[in-house]
Amino acid sequence: MIVEVQEEPFALKRDTIFAVDERNFNDSPRVQMSNFRFYQDRESGDVVIFLTRYGEFSEKEWMLADYYRYRVQMP
Repeated sequence: MIVEVQEEPFALKRDTIFAVDERNFNDSPRVQMSNFRFYQDRESGDVVIFLTRYGEFSEKEWMLADYYRYRVQMP
């Protein structure tokens, strides 16, 4: 999830809550989104997020997972 923060008074802006990724209907309940890192692109202002979806292909060999990149446009 990503959300904009209001600084004074401190609060989360509920209308800006956005799910970057979540389990799909065909994903195992054991799929975990983990080991994420992020940065803000200096040129576009986009937030770029990298994460691994462990257990995506096999519960038994859960470490065999792809590494995904998401770009979230900031207003």
